[in-house]
Amino acid sequence: MKKEFVQDLLDHVWQLQKNTWGEGYTSGIHNNWIRAARNCGQKIEIERKNGHPYIHFFRPDGSFRGTLDPWVLPTTTRSSSQACASKVKTRYFLERANVPTPETQDYREGEAQKAYEDFFQSATSRQAVVKAHNLSQGIGVYLNVTPSNFVETFDSCIELQKERKRSPKVLVQEMLDGFELRCTVVEGELVDVIARIPAYVIGTGRHSIEELAALKNESRLADRFLARRKLNLEEYNTKAKMLAEGISPTFAPEEGELIILSSISNIAYGGETAIVTDLVSDSIRSIAERAVAAIPGLTTGGVDVMVNSLDSDSPKVIEVNSFPHAYISIYPTYGNPTNPLDLYLQRWFLVDDFERGDRNEFTLEEKEFLEKYYAFIKQKLGLVGGLFVK
Repeated sequence: MKKEFVQDLLDHVWQLQKNTWGEGYTSGIHNNWIRAARNCGQKIEIERKNGHPYIHFFRPDGSFRGTLDPWVLPTTTRSSSQACASKVKTRYFLERANVPTPETQDYREGEAQKAYEDFFQSATSRQAVVKAHNLSQGIGVYLNVTPSNFVETFDSCIELQKERKRSPKVLVQEMLDGFELRCTVVEGELVDVIARIPAYVIGTGRHSIEELAALKNESRLADRFLARRKLNLEEYNTKAKMLAEGISPTFAPEEGELIILSSISNIAYGGETAIVTDLVSDSIRSIAERAVAAIPGLTTGGVDVMVNSLDSDSPKVIEVNSFPHAYISIYPTYGNPTNPLDLYLQRWFLVDDFERGDRNEFTLEEKEFLEKYYAFIKQKLGLVGGLFVK
């Protein structure tokens, strides 16, 4: 990620409120879903299988409404979840709906040379994103991969997944300039946009990068969300980034100088987050909703979009997640928090009640949402046609 992109993003983000999360913080996606379910005002039952919660919901009349599986939302079809898990399938549906997306292909163990030849045959000056297929939160993601380190990086992705007892597969994607936004779409409507800022420090003219990172980590101890997500100068991508920039942990940047410590915009690597929903262009908002509409059977999802500015008119969708880790929206570093989990349950219940005829009266806000929801369904039918499964 180029410094000018991050600096431009930070100039906007620093104008937002700074948050510190203490009391009331709940860790982990599943714990936050349990919290949302317990606060939804309706009967639930929690069943645990293999250490994961299955949350069963019931209507006021006692009838069964649906189950929130550990990785599948009640309104999400299994086929759409599988489509999102395969980035190649995701790309197929996005391209079919004329949603801009980077070149993507996936490979299995032993196919490093084939992947190398496929990707670099047109130009050896290209750079790739190499991702471990079955990991999350930025783990196993390598950026700016060149011909000289491609095979080594590919093999590292395979080993990383095998160490975690996952079926290894590697995703190879075209490297794009810009920064990444996570757009959360809940039942057809964009509800928030999160900017994920890579780990960085700001020079004082006196302290080394190592000292600046230690000071920043110390300040994070006051925030329960960031306390365990520290800047780590020994992490692979951080070391690679500093090597590429020709700097070391002992380098002392000038006062006010921005030093980016990772090419990966993820809180797991010491990054930060900001709610920037009100700052992004209509193009970004609409492409996120269109991306979810493009996947058959999907109405709620997290859409990762690559842009070169918050007012970009040419965003590209790099990933669609059918089970977004939307609890990150509840605890942003900057900006007004949102709660997509609570909102999802409210909207699921509302549509279910409306379609069953269980309610006759609706608030103005509910009527407006239902109108938007069915407009989204109409758009979806136009994009996926006979592939649509609700």
